[in-house]
Amino acid sequence: GTTLYRIVDPKSADNSICWMSKAEFERLKSKDDWRRRFAVWANWNGNGEFVTYTVPPGSGLNVWEGVTASQAMKDTSHVLEGGARQIVVDPADLQKEYMGKRAPTKWGYSDLGRSSSLVGVPVLKNYWYGK
Repeated sequence: GTTLYRIVDPKSADNSICWMSKAEFERLKSKDDWRRRFAVWANWNGNGEFVTYTVPPGSGLNVWEGVTASQAMKDTSHVLEGGARQIVVDPADLQKEYMGKRAPTKWGYSDLGRSSSLVGVPVLKNYWYGK
């Protein structure tokens, strides 16, 4: 019954490896806070939406949980500090019927002074890759 949260952009897979607890999600104050604490570069995930996964009844879900490492941008002095508790899941263990519908983060889709063109991009549409 535990609910996990994943921040995604319109083209991200719902069933991928990086997740967080509800408590970590609720601590986030902004897109910048998420990028810094979860060490997510803008070219990795444009954000704008989130999806939830409710662990089904039964034997639970095997995960790895730990502190997000910092991420240094190659050949620069830029570093995202990390430090939030991240949950890593094997996507093969996720079941589509327990995935929630996408919702907006309310942080918008633009980043770092750039705005993202969403023309032709279906917003708030779930994407399940694989089986």
